[in-house]
Amino acid sequence: EPLVSLIICNFNGEAVISECLDSVLAQSHRGLEIIVVDDGSTDGSCRVVRGYPAVKLVRSPTNRGIAHARNLGLREARGSFIAFLDNDVVLEADWTRRMLEAARRHPRARLFASHILTYDDPDRMDNTGGYVNLAGYAWNRDAGCRGSEAVGAAHVFFPCGAAMFVHRELLEKVGGFDGCYRYAYDDVELGWRAHALGYEVVYVPDARVRHRVSFTMGSHSPRKLYLCERGRIRAFLKNLEAPLLREAAPETAVILLEHIKQEIAGGGRGRRESAKYAAALLLAVLWNLAHLPGTLRRRRRFQRKRLVSDRELLSRGLLVGRIERPTGTAGTRATYLQGSAEDRAFGQRSEIMPGLSADGEASALGEGWHLPESHAARGDRIPFRWTGSRAEATIHCNGRGQRLVIETLMAHPSGSSRVEVVVNGERAGVLVVPNRPGRHALPLDKASFNGRLTVELRTLDTFRPRDVLRGSSDDRILGVAVSRIALE
Repeated sequence: EPLVSLIICNFNGEAVISECLDSVLAQSHRGLEIIVVDDGSTDGSCRVVRGYPAVKLVRSPTNRGIAHARNLGLREARGSFIAFLDNDVVLEADWTRRMLEAARRHPRARLFASHILTYDDPDRMDNTGGYVNLAGYAWNRDAGCRGSEAVGAAHVFFPCGAAMFVHRELLEKVGGFDGCYRYAYDDVELGWRAHALGYEVVYVPDARVRHRVSFTMGSHSPRKLYLCERGRIRAFLKNLEAPLLREAAPETAVILLEHIKQEIAGGGRGRRESAKYAAALLLAVLWNLAHLPGTLRRRRRFQRKRLVSDRELLSRGLLVGRIERPTGTAGTRATYLQGSAEDRAFGQRSEIMPGLSADGEASALGEGWHLPESHAARGDRIPFRWTGSRAEATIHCNGRGQRLVIETLMAHPSGSSRVEVVVNGERAGVLVVPNRPGRHALPLDKASFNGRLTVELRTLDTFRPRDVLRGSSDDRILGVAVSRIALE
């Protein structure tokens, strides 16, 4: 069986490292190399690790952050697969075996995400991987929902670095991790680069982990906000392709200025504390300005290797076509589907207008949508969004609806497109969508009308406007133009 190297990154984890190591040593897969990288701990972590003879300890004399620690472990590792773990996770006994099985099932994949539950409430999700939007903001998928409600698709943009499984080939091609990521965004960038090189990133629902969320850094602080924002800006500048970078940069800068204003306003914090949070954002900007030459050098070096464009990732629903800051606690990896009053109000919505920019509609949309547009019809402007090859939306049902209604405006210029509709992972039917306004209704099993529904639209006849419309330079992959999704 293949040798798997498990690299556990530790900083002051004396209270948790034993439980993590015990779960690693209990793995049903026996071909394991176990390495703990201690990133300059000042507690008794190293003494605890030395009590495990089967574990190799690598020490960094100073604390240099998660990416540097991962690179130290990678230099020592001999496995053909590398598992990176945080010191605050506990693996189920078959985690490694499940990951290896997924690697065999998905030969094009080089990166795998876990089903991560919270430690204190094992039925509450931490995440099932994550996504990134055009402003570089990353968020955890399925965060906060019950484990039984996690219906995420098999493909995801990046795995959470707390427990990710990597084929060594990918790490060699990208040259390991960028040591400037002291906290967060090293996993985001690895996922981004895997997709750009033509590989898949796969979520493995039966590879289960429990995670003490934010054990090392705490729930929020100015320091954490600084490191998250510093990493976001660097990942945005390094990885987003030039045409999209030029489009997104002005609005992204405006969003950052608004964020600084919000931190100054305080939101209930005292004046001094508010100033610290605002200063954290400004320092993140200054750090990136000081390191801009190095960022651009790394950018040029990698962009030459790129095989898949970011527009292609947009059309596949992996890179999310929004330029906005997700809701969430300052200094954490945010989430779109929980946290704000608008999001909570959305929890009772049974209708979505994808083309509107209101928070309710924005938070209801998952991956796979292009930016909002409007269409002139009978003297009115109807807002809509194009789907890519697949797109997701989430609506709430209260048991009173009888059918799922999807209203469309356009489809393939040749006349029509076929769209497979999947609800909570179950096939609901196939629509033939004409290249003109249309209304489509699908009856659903009444037993399905309970709580949250994830509606997935899979277009079987996608197209690029530049290939079918004379004079067009639009190279997006388009599915159908959707103006409304509702339960009636």
